[in-house]
Amino acid sequence: MIMLDEGPIPEQIISRLNEFDLTKRQQEVVILVIRGLSNNEIAARLNICEQTVTDYLHDVFKKMEIHSRSGLTAKVLGLNHQL
Repeated sequence: MIMLDEGPIPEQIISRLNEFDLTKRQQEVVILVIRGLSNNEIAARLNICEQTVTDYLHDVFKKMEIHSRSGLTAKVLGLNHQL
């Protein structure tokens, strides 16, 4: 499993997220997914309910034309295949 370390977000990833026309909040959720957090952990970190995280991810998946968290990670990190 590939995960993004805690710390500053590399500029390449921020640039990649901007390509998909994600809101700032959607970008925050995506970064936390890539860091390996569960929806429950993301909700606690962002002080929102878990259903809101699920809703954000649904919208992100639709915008990015993917179907899974692993596909999300692959697409954001620029891997050639979707898992």
